[in-house]
Amino acid sequence: MISSYMAIWYAEIPHHLQGRVFGADYLIGIIVTTFSSLTAGVLSDRIFEPLMKSQFSLTSGSGMALLIGISAMMIILVSCKVTKFLD
Repeated sequence: MISSYMAIWYAEIPHHLQGRVFGADYLIGIIVTTFSSLTAGVLSDRIFEPLMKSQFSLTSGSGMALLIGISAMMIILVSCKVTKFLD
């Protein structure tokens, strides 16, 4: 997937702008990765973990498991929508 969009960018973006465009793409990727890591930790430790312990009497780690499960379901839903859109 990554090589597909990069090939399109190499073909469509003028050579004198490629450095700026690829730099901006890298910067956005770093910001999103950092933000998602920080958000995942807070969601897991402060919201999902206490919720799973109080409501379902589950052990530690269940908040992270819930977060991973929600993320997996979101990935499946988005990929189904994209596949339906592309057909």
